[in-house]
Amino acid sequence: GGGGSASGSCRSPAPGRAPLRRLDAYEYANTIRDLLRDEQALAVVFPPEESRHGFSNQADVQGASPLLAERHLLASEELSARAVANLGKLLPCDPTRGDPSACARTFVTSFGRRAFRRPLTPAEVDRFLAVHGDVARDADFSDGVRAVVEAFLQSPTFLYRPELDAGAPVVAGVVRAGPFETAARLSYLLWGSMPDDALLLAAERGTLSSDAGVVAEVERMMRDPRARAHTLHFHRRWLALDRVDAVDKDRTLFPAWKPELRADLRRSVELFVEDVLWNGDGKLGSFLTS
Repeated sequence: GGGGSASGSCRSPAPGRAPLRRLDAYEYANTIRDLLRDEQALAVVFPPEESRHGFSNQADVQGASPLLAERHLLASEELSARAVANLGKLLPCDPTRGDPSACARTFVTSFGRRAFRRPLTPAEVDRFLAVHGDVARDADFSDGVRAVVEAFLQSPTFLYRPELDAGAPVVAGVVRAGPFETAARLSYLLWGSMPDDALLLAAERGTLSSDAGVVAEVERMMRDPRARAHTLHFHRRWLALDRVDAVDKDRTLFPAWKPELRADLRRSVELFVEDVLWNGDGKLGSFLTS
């Protein structure tokens, strides 16, 4: 990550593997929500996912079945069509004022930076601009934007989190994560979603290369409501709270039991988690012994 000083305070770093991670359904929905500012994205349905120890974002068990690829395709078509329905909200410029091709380039560059969680290369900008131009020629500017969004949402660079900083030096078999890779690690760890503009700007300015810079961003991000929601999601998976939905009781032995109590049982655990983490000392010992 971004730990250590520029000279490297750790003489024998052992960061472990950095596998190619795919966005699971939860991360995908959160990312779409923040990328397209589309709250309906949380309703996107994907095939059941494999999990390990209750977590579906474990890279070693993540597959990419034909059914999942098809669902990604259908989701990209649906989401891109909905996004361009409010073009003014999506575009950083007005194509009716000035050169439409310049506006298309501005959109591809700015949207791509957020979708790929890093700046686009010149070749990538040209490729997505070609998508826009090909469609817009036969339709209109809006259809070109829709095609570009659809292409981004189907790109492996969006669906996966590759760590391919070609400029990073290899020291004793270890590669330091680049600034944008560090930003993505932080955002998916703390929010289960993409980096926001402030975090991308911190990566761009190089402030994530120091401990102080990382700590400052973490403290800012933990004040965001997304941190609270994501922390609760982690505990739901860790404690397998979904199983509560299947709990049943013998009505003869437990005449007061009713199915509606399942939601109360689950919510009681969630409230306890939130109380220890956000109102208490936040320590694991307190969580396990309170």
